[in-house]
Amino acid sequence: MSENHEITRRALLIASPAVLALTVAPAAVRAMDVTPTLGALIEAHRQAYEAQEDACCAVFDVENQIKQLPSILAPITVYPDGSPAEMRDLSLYDQSDVRQSIINRHAELRRIHCCPWSERMAPGYVAQLRAELDASEKRAFELLEKALAGRAELERQAGLYEVEAVRDAAAAVEVQTRIDLLLYRPKDAAEAEAKEGYIGGFVPFMESWYGDDEFTIALINRLGEVA
Repeated sequence: MSENHEITRRALLIASPAVLALTVAPAAVRAMDVTPTLGALIEAHRQAYEAQEDACCAVFDVENQIKQLPSILAPITVYPDGSPAEMRDLSLYDQSDVRQSIINRHAELRRIHCCPWSERMAPGYVAQLRAELDASEKRAFELLEKALAGRAELERQAGLYEVEAVRDAAAAVEVQTRIDLLLYRPKDAAEAEAKEGYIGGFVPFMESWYGDDEFTIALINRLGEVA
């Protein structure tokens, strides 16, 4: 999650009670008062959304704490004496990117230094170089695994996995309460207005479902239908 996106999410979280109060029209509020089922569904989603935002903020805070710790580096290539050459900071690069960098860099070095012309001119030298590059690639992957283990231990000690689990659970609840509210068929026009007022005026309710499948689109198109 980017820092700008997290700032936006925090702003939505802070503003959400006021936003909800403004987006539900007076008639809708009265409808909610006399239709406890719809009122309970709306309140359940509002609470679930705020819990999810709290959990996302907690993850963001822990990730920021981790960024302040010393970097854990992984080599892309390794010299014959075992010392690392090019390095990648695991706080800045995804492990899949680092793995691909190791593969690409060694392929590039083989292409440059072990070309057919070189093999014909100095076969012994090229054979030795190939062996050194093979050893470098193998050692780079070994050191990457060691660095990843160190990174994982650092994240564990910081409590990242715990807050991520809370966030994921909160997100699942938010999605379920959103579906429950979408599936609810209003009993009358007042309920339909209340439902549309909440969903239509609360942008985060819909933002993650744009472009979803036909089933979701059908649900959205039926928001105001009365049972």
